[in-house]
Amino acid sequence: KEGEFGDEPIEGTVADGVFTATTAGDIAVDSDYEVGYLVSKTSGVKRVSFNNDKIPQDYYITMSTVDKDEQGVLTPFYITAYKASIHREFELSFSSEGDPATFSLTLI
Repeated sequence: KEGEFGDEPIEGTVADGVFTATTAGDIAVDSDYEVGYLVSKTSGVKRVSFNNDKIPQDYYITMSTVDKDEQGVLTPFYITAYKASIHREFELSFSSEGDPATFSLTLI
């Protein structure tokens, strides 16, 4: 049911955008449901790979921001990091809510 995604799955099939439950009694009338399903693809599949040979050794990073002093005056700042080297470990996480994927790199 809505708000309980992943708790108790209801088995069924999807055809032309319509879900049909294997057991009709699993779905209650006048109730809302969240639906998730897997699709098996054999064409148009893209691959993401991480390889140390393809990651640049150094990065050039610039940032534009503002700072507010005690009187409320905004002062612009331009920050530049030359030769920012990447730490060779990274964190990759996936989520079914919010951002679907997060990729974190540490620069030294």
